[in-house]
This record gives sequence, structure tokens and C-alpha cells, in this order.
Amino acid sequence: MWRNTSAAPPPTARRSKTPRLSLGLLAALIALAGVPAVTSPAFADSLPRPCNLLTKAQAETAVDAKLQGSTLAGPSCTWNSSPTATTEAQLFINLGTSTPQTLLTDRRLGHKFWKVPSLGPKAVEEEWAIFALKDGVWLTMSIVRLDQWPPYKQRLVVAAQEAVSRIGQVVHPKSAA
Repeated sequence: MWRNTSAAPPPTARRSKTPRLSLGLLAALIALAGVPAVTSPAFADSLPRPCNLLTKAQAETAVDAKLQGSTLAGPSCTWNSSPTATTEAQLFINLGTSTPQTLLTDRRLGHKFWKVPSLGPKAVEEEWAIFALKDGVWLTMSIVRLDQWPPYKQRLVVAAQEAVSRIGQVVHPKSAA
């Protein structure tokens, strides 16, 4: 290893920053993979409000835990467990007009999916998440829990059925005046 600190290191001793930059870029792309690409206010305004697709009680039934009120962030809605709850849980809903990036990524990663006929011909489910298309709007719904998946499978399907049934009925933000 080159140790002379008084002059610039010889070319063979210099460390390339390219691998670091590439790894950083890769990490950023992976982090953004699940984030919907909302590029204009018109896009977001054309979608129903995701927090109106379920009531708090329905969200709590889906995750089998007490939840705080919903948090709206663009085309996404999140319910998190209450700080006083004995169980940590989260229900997440995202709406968009293109195939969800999470679905595309999970397919490329070889995740196991199965059809959910009660939600439509393009609806699929994997552990902890459902993806369904209705009237040109993709619904992504997922549950986060720290225990085993099987007790929540049917709960997630029921919550997704309710949400999908409301996609065409929910008042859009621009028409709620």
C-alpha cells in the first residue's frame, strides 16, 4: 500500500469513487421503487382520496389492532397503530393509474403471487399485499405486522374488496366543492 502523504498517490493507489457512486445510486433507486411517480397535480387530482376508501374501523379490522387516524400523502394513505396499542401494525393504501412499481419489482424478484378473483381479473395477492385494477385505477393495499401472515390473509382481501367497491363511488377532491 502506498503511504507517502507528501505527494499525490500514484494512479494504481487511487481509489475509484465510481463503485460508491453506483452503489449509492442503486440504493436510491431501490428506495424509490415503491414510491409512485406523481408528476403533476392534475394526476393526483384525478384519483379518489385513498383515505376515503376505508373507515378507521375497517382498517382496524384488517390489521386486528387499534390505529390512529389516517395520514394522507398524495395518492397514499397510511394508518399506523396507536402509541398506546399493545400491537404494532400499519395499513397502507396507494392509488395510481399505472401498474404499481412494487408489483413490477416483486414480480422481477420472483415473489409468489396468486389471483384474487373477487377483486377483478387483474387482481393479485402476495403475502401482506394486494394489487387490484378498477376503472383504470390501481389499488395497492398492504399490511405491516410483526407476527405471521395467515391470520391476516382473509382480512386483507375483505378490506381490499371494500376499497375496490368504493373506487368509482368516492368523491374526487376537485368535485367535492
